[in-house]
Amino acid sequence: MTDAAFYQLGPLREYLEDPTVFEIRINCFQEVICDTFSGRRVVQNAAITADFIRNLAKSLVSSNKLTMQAINDVILPGGIRGVICLPPAVIDGTTAVAFRKDLAADKNLEQLTREGIFSDCRKITGSKQSLTDDDFFLKELHSSEKWPAFLQTAVEKKRTIVICGETGSGKTVLTRALL
Repeated sequence: MTDAAFYQLGPLREYLEDPTVFEIRINCFQEVICDTFSGRRVVQNAAITADFIRNLAKSLVSSNKLTMQAINDVILPGGIRGVICLPPAVIDGTTAVAFRKDLAADKNLEQLTREGIFSDCRKITGSKQSLTDDDFFLKELHSSEKWPAFLQTAVEKKRTIVICGETGSGKTVLTRALL
């Protein structure tokens, strides 16, 4: 990382240089969420302000030779991938920032299987043996076209939701409503 780029990262440098941290997120000002190999760590950091995020976004967008957008995909020196979301992609007065380090993973599928990476995977066939009570409830809400209840329940049960659509179709509005 160049000295200039390193300087711009300011209060985030300590987390980016920590070898146990593989992802850094900022969902609200003055708070940094660090994902580490031993779990999630939430750190209060008064230096993480709206001005800091705005200046960081300007600096990183410029160093990536991009034009500032509401959602800015950037690469930090050293290959760390990041995204910085600003209004209107996020609600005014908030932010969404994430930096993810590339993890060296020289493992094959057999090793990952032995380590249990697929242990939470299950086949969904619609039979009683493979669906949970929550799955049946969600399936019922979906079949009944009770969309608000279906989506609220899916969020509460921490199900993966994919929202897609054309530009201007309301993806961001729907996502905000679900938060």
